[in-house]
Amino acid sequence: MEGYKKILIDILTPKQALFFNALSKKLVEMGFHVDLTTRKYSEVEGMLNLLRLKAEVIGRHGGADLFEKLSAYSERVLLLAKVVKKTRPDLILSFGSPEAARVAFGLNIPHVMVNDSPHAYAVGKLTVPLSTRIFTPWIIPKRDWVALGAAQESIEHYHGLDPVIWLRNFRPNKRVLSDLNLDEKKLIISYRPEEFKAAYLANEKPVTTALVHDAISGARTKANIDFQLVIIARYGAVQSYYDSFKREAIYVNKCIDTRSLIYFSSIFVGGGGTMLAESALLGTPTISVYPGMTKVESYLIEKGKVHKNLNAGSLEKTIISFLELGQLEREKMRVSSRKTLEKMESPDHKILPFIDRLLSR
Repeated sequence: MEGYKKILIDILTPKQALFFNALSKKLVEMGFHVDLTTRKYSEVEGMLNLLRLKAEVIGRHGGADLFEKLSAYSERVLLLAKVVKKTRPDLILSFGSPEAARVAFGLNIPHVMVNDSPHAYAVGKLTVPLSTRIFTPWIIPKRDWVALGAAQESIEHYHGLDPVIWLRNFRPNKRVLSDLNLDEKKLIISYRPEEFKAAYLANEKPVTTALVHDAISGARTKANIDFQLVIIARYGAVQSYYDSFKREAIYVNKCIDTRSLIYFSSIFVGGGGTMLAESALLGTPTISVYPGMTKVESYLIEKGKVHKNLNAGSLEKTIISFLELGQLEREKMRVSSRKTLEKMESPDHKILPFIDRLLSR
């Protein structure tokens, strides 16, 4: 690859695997040599396998404990630095990887960051000040990034949400239903808990489970509509976290085609995160039980694409109302969300030209 400009992309989560899978293919088409790195973390490794992406595994996920997070970060900085010293990329790209940002800064390599989560304060403080350019959805004010240490001129907006880059040409596959032994003729509720081990939550187990269980149980009793429940666990979490559901749920603690599952779900209940935005943009009736409020979530609520319920009683009522939707109403939601998705700008429309200009100097 002599003469090729090299880009190293550090992938830390399943969302980032989806995002950079789409982006890296376009970078390769433009003539760049792209290397991918990741960390030992079952969810992201599973997604990379699902997408048939090869990435070098460097270091590990630190879990919820703050000391372990710091320890894993320190170990991974050194390991990644050795890889970067050997491969000598011209640019490092990440979605807010503290290790990638630090290594890039230390070795005098530009670090370009894509990010939609200024609420992830600890990650922001470790990455934002060290980034040459920050690409972010237009709904996130530049002042949020400036507050974390960004230079005003380093921030560039795209008029879209991150899932646009991988949902624009997405085609759902019913195979996921048979893989999970789901009956496609019966309604499906999918539940994804919050990212409870993230630094901005830092819990050992999900806190939304009791709320969702009470609401689901109430809906099952009162709605007189049969449905299937799928729990999409995080971190390969042990099933004991969800024991309250007993045999009422299909428990998934490995990487699956969640986009297709969400598409074919009658309702999606999410504790924030990427799947919540995916569900909203796919037109699936979507409910948030995220304990806080992000800019992305606030926008989707304002547009009527997401309903927020943090009380078991109101959550139960919303679930019942969604279970009772007719096929025509569901199709209208699907069409409306498709129009919203198609109007949005894909992030790569801003990212690719910038990288091309930067590496052409």
